[in-house]
Amino acid sequence: MASKEEILEKFVEWFDANAVGEKFDGFIRENAGDFAGASSEGEQELSRMELYKRYQAVFDELLQAFVTHACITQDEFLEAARSADGLHDAYLNIFLAHAEYDVR
Repeated sequence: MASKEEILEKFVEWFDANAVGEKFDGFIRENAGDFAGASSEGEQELSRMELYKRYQAVFDELLQAFVTHACITQDEFLEAARSADGLHDAYLNIFLAHAEYDVR
């Protein structure tokens, strides 16, 4: 079993090698018009919920791709993520921030 440090090192390498941030940014650019006028308060239009589900699917696919690449479980990844600091923490925060959208 890989140590937490090894898992986090693999994550940073995988994140950079697979241009993960660009994948999220590309999704946002391609769908930005669909979020025009959206508010973080109150009810969202059904079409926005469908868009969010597609966005969440991108996140889930990337997370699964990493754990498969690293030969670990999602639980092992989450356990390692809890102990992250420094550069590892910065990369995790970038990745996990994409789990939710903010329209502000």
